[in-house]
Amino acid sequence: MTKDVNELFPCIDISGTPYEIGFAHGKNYKKQVLHSIETYKQMFKDYSGLTWDEGKEIAKRYIEPIRSYNPDYLEEMQGVADGAEVTFEDILALNSRSEIVLQSGKNLDPEIDGCTSIGIMPSKNPEGHTLVAHNWDWKDVQKEAMVMMNITQANGKPTIHLITEAGIIGKTGFNSDGISLYLNALAVNDSPDGIPLHLAMRGILDSSTLTEAIAAATKFRLGCCANFLIGHSSGEIIDIEISNNDFDVLFPENGILVHTNHFVSPMRFLKDKIH
Repeated sequence: MTKDVNELFPCIDISGTPYEIGFAHGKNYKKQVLHSIETYKQMFKDYSGLTWDEGKEIAKRYIEPIRSYNPDYLEEMQGVADGAEVTFEDILALNSRSEIVLQSGKNLDPEIDGCTSIGIMPSKNPEGHTLVAHNWDWKDVQKEAMVMMNITQANGKPTIHLITEAGIIGKTGFNSDGISLYLNALAVNDSPDGIPLHLAMRGILDSSTLTEAIAAATKFRLGCCANFLIGHSSGEIIDIEISNNDFDVLFPENGILVHTNHFVSPMRFLKDKIH
């Protein structure tokens, strides 16, 4: 039987404090959260030789960096855990899953293929709007965990339309202040150390301006290398490539910006820089 769009891409409206938002996320998407846990339990084993419990122990090292970055995110993750009836460490591990998978240094192939992000400025669009698009090339099994949420935040941050893997509080989407965000994974041979990239993504979506979005992506060292394509309804599009030690901002050429899973900036050749 073919699933309808509501089954493939469920969407809910949630609001409140960080904890209340997280609780509604976990309660409404409990089945999908459990699916995410099973997916990454297997992935930790296959990619890094780690048990789920070992992955959760590694995830604990990110608690204080997250607290320094934004303590609301710890409250929201606790809410997800309570709503889904799992432990806080389960949800922390999901939100740190990229960093945990890369602990072993395996599969960091600089030629790896994957997602593509595209930004088109109004000057190149006959309708005069900013256009952004993205394809997410990842584990097929994880499509069962994909969910959407319209999040109205009581802390004064923008309303967010979030497209994510259940249990993860930051990923792709757009907000009420015109910010949109897509991700391309990048790879180097350094070990992860810093803010989990999915929490930095939430920070970008919690931003009201491009300046705030750039700061959210770069003010703390990022746990994994990443490329963030950020668009704004005003017509601006930028691209931020982040390595373990540096970052660079790229701009559209002739009104179009396209990025995949490969560094473009020459900063990837630079060594011994402090982020």
